[in-house]
Order: sequence, then C-alpha cells, then structure tokens
Amino acid sequence: MKTSNQPERTDGRATAPRFVMSHLTYNYRRHGEPVINDVCFTLSSGHIYALLGENGVGKTTLLHLMSGLLRPQQGSALCEGERTDRRRTETLGSIYLLEEEPEVPQMAIGDYGRLTGAFYPHYSDAIFADCLAAFSLEPQQRLHHLSMGQRKKALIAFALATQVRWLLMDEPTNGLDIPGKEVFKQLMARHVSDDMAVVISTHLVDDIEMLTDHVLVMKGSRLIVDCPTDVITQRLRFEERHMGSAMADAIYSQPTPAGCLVVCRNTTGEETPLHLALFFNAVITQPHLMDDATQPDGDANGNDAAKS
Repeated sequence: MKTSNQPERTDGRATAPRFVMSHLTYNYRRHGEPVINDVCFTLSSGHIYALLGENGVGKTTLLHLMSGLLRPQQGSALCEGERTDRRRTETLGSIYLLEEEPEVPQMAIGDYGRLTGAFYPHYSDAIFADCLAAFSLEPQQRLHHLSMGQRKKALIAFALATQVRWLLMDEPTNGLDIPGKEVFKQLMARHVSDDMAVVISTHLVDDIEMLTDHVLVMKGSRLIVDCPTDVITQRLRFEERHMGSAMADAIYSQPTPAGCLVVCRNTTGEETPLHLALFFNAVITQPHLMDDATQPDGDANGNDAAKS
C-alpha cells in the first residue's frame, strides 16, 4: 500500500525517496577557492552516513547547502525532487539540521518540543519524552539554563523526535559526557527508522563507528570517498600487527606503542571490522586508496606502506 512517505512511480509501484546533491559548489567570497567544489552524491532512506573530513574542508557548509540555509553558486541539492534552497514548507518539514553549537530560546524543554515540533509532520511527543528520560532531562527544565552538554542532549532528543526523513547532524556528540555518548548510540539505534536517512558530520568517529553503514570523506573542498562500509571491508582489511611483523602487503600503516595498525588489500575474502579512524587517516593520506585496493598485486603504490 502506498503511504504519504512513499513516492509513486508512473507504473504505480513505490520508489525509494532520494536526496541528490548535484555538482554543489559554494564560495563565501567572490574570488578565491570554493569551500565546496563540484560535490556530487545521493542519500537514500534507511542508511546512516558518516561525513568525515579535516577542519575547514566544508562539512558544515555542505550541511547548510543540503538543508537550504545556503544557496549554491552552482549545482543543486534536490530533496525528493525539490531544491532545498527554495525553502518550501513541505521540503523543510522533511529535513532537520542539528547544528554543532545551536542557539536555544528562553523556554522550557517541553514547551520547545511542543511549539517547534508543530513544524514537522511526523514529530512524536512519545519519542521526545523517551529521549529526554534517557538523558535524565525533565521537560520543565529551561533550555537557556542548561550546560552546553545538557543543551546538546535536549536538542538530540528533539532531532530524533522530529522523525524527519532526512536528519543532518553536525558534531552531535561534541560536548557530551561518556554516559551521554552511550545513550546517544542507544537512542539512534532505537529511533532511527528504515524510512530515515541520517548524515552525521563528526571528528569523534569512535562515537558513530558502530552506527554508520556508509562513509563520505571530504578533502580540499571535494568529496573523495562515497562508499558503503561493507564495500570498504570487502576490499580492505584492518589489522593490528606487532613490532617486527611483515609489512610488504601494507597499503597504509600507523604506528602504535606495540607495533602498528595496518590497512591492506582483502585478498582472503575474510572481512575484518571497519576501523573508521584508521580508514579516514589512510584515505586522507592516499586519496586513491579505494582504487588502489582493487589493483592487482605488484602495481605501483600497491605494496608501499605509508606512515602518517
């Protein structure tokens, strides 16, 4: 049965909704290098995307372009066929952007949920209440009296309660205490449905490693990786090797006190868990890492270990 959340093709069958970023380019200054340069990728519901990159590569700008807060100089962000920068009510009601350092109004948490939730058609009071309880927050607490970490918890609770199809999060765990980070993971697992897509921009990759199933990596204003995690682990192995171990097959290595962490081609077909921080460091050092991982043994760069 077709629902309001399932677009219909002309042949009558439902199609999965998509959020398409097409050749996005943006510059804050009239002259100079673009902050976002010809970025293309597509989001599909049912996935959690990790958006990774060094400081200043444009991750926050990209989220602002996606949400319609900025208008690209070139290209477009099409949310289910509508440009987000046109800021139509139906489109905005399907996207929520959780800012890294959001401003909060002078009101109680519960009032904020009740008033702001009205802008999101699928907002759930029950989910908001569940998330607040998990974070040990009370609806009568006033947002502007909370610490930074508590504000973040309250707004994460609201973000999940919106139940928007496209949830964008900029450093959501920055400022959370250790228990709060664990609660964040639990709530994400509990309240992100198959109808939703989540993009999490973060430097704290350990907080999302077990949640994400797709990796986006930016370098120098461009997108250099757009890949599902299962494809990464099919092509690459992530290992910890003791000092003195053989390294001829290493594509990338990173020293540790006991030896090194290694990325190598997966030639056995046996997959290892994705080490997201190690993968990020490797691909930033070697932007063609995923291409190199599929080359036959003996090709140039294939067997050279690089150390950060």
